Amino acid sequence: MAGAAFTALNRRALAGHSPNDQIVLGMIGVGGMGTSRLKEFMKHDDVRVAAICDVDRGHLDRAVAEVEKVRGSKPRGFGDFRRLLEDK
Repeated sequence: MAGAAFTALNRRALAGHSPNDQIVLGMIGVGGMGTSRLKEFMKHDDVRVAAICDVDRGHLDRAVAEVEKVRGSKPRGFGDFRRLLEDK
């Protein structure tokens, strides 16, 4: 039984990583290349997409919806990169 409990631990628990090891991402620009990069970032478990910014409302809404669908959490959306940078 001890062996089963041991194998249930995830990689982070075994490696001694803390939640501070997570990368919190604010993405500015989610047109063609930006969306491609965003999808690559979302493949990594240690990346959390916290905010997305794009002046094109269609790009912004699509990217926010994609993150919510893939990750289950909705990032904040911004139309002005300065508001994203001010948000803490």
